[in-house]
Amino acid sequence: QQGPQMVVIQREKPPTFATRVKDGIFIGTVHAALDPGFIFTNKITHIVNCAGANVMNRWEGMGIRYLTFNWADADVSVVLDSKDLNIARICEFMDGALDNAEGVLIHSVRGGSRSATVLIGYLVKKYGWPVDVALDFIRRKRPEINPKPAFVRQLKSMRKRAVRKRNQQKETVAPAEDEIVLKNTCVYAVPAKSLLRVRSHTELYCSLTRLCACQIPQLHAASRQLGHT
Repeated sequence: QQGPQMVVIQREKPPTFATRVKDGIFIGTVHAALDPGFIFTNKITHIVNCAGANVMNRWEGMGIRYLTFNWADADVSVVLDSKDLNIARICEFMDGALDNAEGVLIHSVRGGSRSATVLIGYLVKKYGWPVDVALDFIRRKRPEINPKPAFVRQLKSMRKRAVRKRNQQKETVAPAEDEIVLKNTCVYAVPAKSLLRVRSHTELYCSLTRLCACQIPQLHAASRQLGHT
């Protein structure tokens, strides 16, 4: 008879505590949201709590402002509504902190799905990036993010509404200084094959090259290849 066999249990790697995405913006777990050292060291004054049904607003009575959503990490949750009310509140809340050189933490429980959806939505709404480009950009900084497919569909629907509105109003907005830094970072961080996911010259240049990015060789190569598809 064979003796008892050893069973090896592979435990899931815990998510990164918190990740700095740009000056003043962090995405993290419940542990980051409840850690006083992290909150006060990084001058976090605004917190977007994407898991309000599970995580309390611990610092609410200590001068920290909260924007709380009771979303479940489930496909039925509507993170980005069809009227764009949630993303408008989120952008206003976050920009209110950044305009005063204060920090923002976006968190859920593991910092991988709900909070990632909010952060991607912010980048798409504020800078006009395609969803796939924003997702790749954040994943380079926080590889464990994994928005649910339903949330990705909500992001893409939001992006379509924003593009349609911009085209109807024929808006031309000069890029902000922080957008220039982020877009240059994004272009250099994302492989050219990711840029080829953009389906047209118009979308490519509107989303990533309003800043004279035509000087970047990766975009030249992507543009030329798009011309042959």
